[in-house]
Amino acid sequence: MIYTIAYYVKLYPLVNELNMKKHIIIIIALILASSCGTLERTRSVLTGFADFRPYTTAGIFISPDPYSGSEYTAIGEFAANIKPAIKMGANRIPEVERISPAELLDITVTEAKKRGANGIVDYHTTMNYKDGYLESYDISAFFILIHEVKVND
Repeated sequence: MIYTIAYYVKLYPLVNELNMKKHIIIIIALILASSCGTLERTRSVLTGFADFRPYTTAGIFISPDPYSGSEYTAIGEFAANIKPAIKMGANRIPEVERISPAELLDITVTEAKKRGANGIVDYHTTMNYKDGYLESYDISAFFILIHEVKVND
């Protein structure tokens, strides 16, 4: 009986070591198998266009550049952060609302008019992503009041 206990006591560390090696080999195999997958995606082109013409014909000057024209009065700097709505779609997959560049421009023009501006310069919009999902839109601009240039007759 003493020999049986000694036999198992001597072999126990060896058996334990073999089990540990087996677990390590399985973990390494799982890591290698999971990293072999290919990431495939079809091409996706998203475009947007903010047409300034309806606003410029209505007397609002809009430019992504600083104003270098006639005299103006600075009204103020404008910044907005718009978070799109998220709705639960089919198969419980979240659908993020898409806000068009025209809608972002309309928000900016509405805010400029509220403040008495007839010019929007340094106008820029940005789409912010987090973890691959559209999180928000940023708008930045500088509102100005362009003075009419009087022509002497």
